[in-house]
Order: sequence, then structure tokens, then C-alpha cells
Amino acid sequence: MMGVSFFYNRHMANKEGNVYVKNARDQRGFTLIELMVTLVVLVVLLGVGIPSFNNWVVSTRMDTATMNLAGILKQARSEAVSRQSVITLAPKAGGWTEGLTMYTDTDVGGNTAYSAANDTLIKDLEFSIGGISASTSTNAAAYISFTSGGLLNEGNNPVGIVLCDSTEEEGGSAISVNLVGRTSILKGTKTNPLASCTL
Repeated sequence: MMGVSFFYNRHMANKEGNVYVKNARDQRGFTLIELMVTLVVLVVLLGVGIPSFNNWVVSTRMDTATMNLAGILKQARSEAVSRQSVITLAPKAGGWTEGLTMYTDTDVGGNTAYSAANDTLIKDLEFSIGGISASTSTNAAAYISFTSGGLLNEGNNPVGIVLCDSTEEEGGSAISVNLVGRTSILKGTKTNPLASCTL
């Protein structure tokens, strides 16, 4: 039995029962040198690719946060015009990067806290933009408000929110709202960061 087993381990039979010897070269695997070369190439590729991927993640996170916040400001202005009502935005307790509330404001001057009895809640957003901090102009620290005509309702002064990344790989983004309520974005770079973002 041992001889038969050894014979079939060394040989293969076709459907007709004819036995042929399998060439030993056909069973050859990778050599140690080939494996080492493959590992070296893999390490080099990972060394080049991982930093680029991390930079892409940071850049995407900053772009997403900037566009989302700018989009909400534009929507607030649009709501003010369509509803012919003062609209106020208020950040959550953690600041503008932790969420916000959008609501109609019964006070003509805006910039008052939401009142469930008198105001209409439009949006109550809770989100956390990890690794990104926000600094604002003094008049945007607690509220940003728009008149019923879509103008900025902040005492004839524009407002600004600057987003900075904690990894210091991005130069930050500045979101500004001018007196007529239009939102604009200015992006910094790592080599030319915004003044509020120290790299």
C-alpha cells in the first residue's frame, strides 16, 4: 500500500487510467529572492502611497466641512427670502463644527435664542467635524442672522468663520458672508495658510 500511495503521489492518471509523470519543474513555487524582491516593492509602494492617501483624507475632510457650512448659510438666506421672515442660525454648545439650529426669528433684529413658543424650527443639525476647529468674527460667535430680504442682519458688518485642521496639513478655509448676504470661500494652503490657522 505504501508503494502504491507513493506511486500516485509522484504520478497522475488520466481518465483512461494511463499514468504519466508530472514534471517537477511544474510544481516549482516562488524562490526566497523573488519573495524578498516582492516585499521590497510592496514596502516602497506603501511608503509612497500612505502619506498621499492621508493628505487626501485631510483635504477631503476640510473641503466637506467648508462646503457643508457654506451651503447651510446659503440655505438660511434663501429661507429668509422665501418665507419673508428673519432667519437665525445658532451653533450648538460645542461651536459651529458641532452642529447648529436654523429657525425663524420673531425679533426683527434677529440674533435671539430659539423659542419653541414663538419661532419656527427649520433645521436642527447635530454633527461633529473631527479634527477641525472653527473661529469666528465677534458678531458670528453666537448667531448669524438674515433679514426677510436676505441681507445680513449683523449690524452692518460682514461675518466670517475660519476652519482650521488640527493635523496642520491644510491651510484652512475662510467662509465669509457680506452685507447683502452672499457667501464666499477663501482657501489657504500649507505653504500659504490663513492667518487664523498657524502651521
